[in-house]
Amino acid sequence: MLREVGIKINPFIPSTAQRIWDIMGYAGVLSEQRIDEADYRPIDQPITVKPCTGLFPRIDAEKGKEKAMEPQVPEAAPQKPAGTIDIIDISDFAKVDLRVAEIKEASRVEGADKLLKLIVNLGSEERQIVAGIAQHYTPEELVGKKVVVVANLKPAKLRGIESQGMLLAASDTATISILTPMRDVAIGSKVK
Repeated sequence: MLREVGIKINPFIPSTAQRIWDIMGYAGVLSEQRIDEADYRPIDQPITVKPCTGLFPRIDAEKGKEKAMEPQVPEAAPQKPAGTIDIIDISDFAKVDLRVAEIKEASRVEGADKLLKLIVNLGSEERQIVAGIAQHYTPEELVGKKVVVVANLKPAKLRGIESQGMLLAASDTATISILTPMRDVAIGSKVK
């Protein structure tokens, strides 16, 4: 009977069917076995049944009810103490291409209170960047400023506008401040 069950459940739960096949010690490949509905013939070969702990883990009735009522939430990663940061290797940092760019144009993004669309000059090319700084900077005060941008960030669409990089800024609870070089350096200079 177990042979018949194993063959019949194989298309639906193949891992359990294979366990039945292996525990019962049957010869042949399970997926190649066929059963005729009326074919409950005796096994024509000797088999050695292996020890088995059960096909499915046992669930305590009361615990099972409680578990079924609980929402299934993935196990959370261990909590880090507040203020700690992940440590990276220098090779991780080397993957980020930080460049000095000059803001050539700046305008508000229609329908977005926080977004500005910037056209920046990286020396060898111009790019469009969407930045969430509109509540702290006007477009007019940004034009001509040298800033630091992530030049190798995968493009993303914000409010339907493609952003081809990221403007770096520092923020606290009260304000946002864009990062600018303290001395005059060439546009396109690499930040290390």
